[in-house]
Amino acid sequence: MTYAPVRGRRVHGIRNCAFGAQLQSRSTFMVNRKQLLAARAWLELSQQELADLSRVSKRTISHLEAGDRIPHERTMRDIQEALEALGVEFIVEGGVGTGIRVAMKPDR
Repeated sequence: MTYAPVRGRRVHGIRNCAFGAQLQSRSTFMVNRKQLLAARAWLELSQQELADLSRVSKRTISHLEAGDRIPHERTMRDIQEALEALGVEFIVEGGVGTGIRVAMKPDR
């Protein structure tokens, strides 16, 4: 495990510690802050709509998008799965999320 400074403290298992960081405790890719913002904007989802779809609180999504929190792995997994169900594909290069692709934009 690696350690990285976060606002004056050290956090176990985090690679780039402003939110958007990749979580290292799993070998699979985890969506980052910029991808979350891009996907939500592309799909024209409000924070509340994403909260309802992912079963994550609107307040948590707001904090994650602002970079105010380091997310729990399960929280990001729930958000990622909700966005993938809507056709979002997360582009990963070298283990880092670099963008999104949307298979189709669902009618809402």
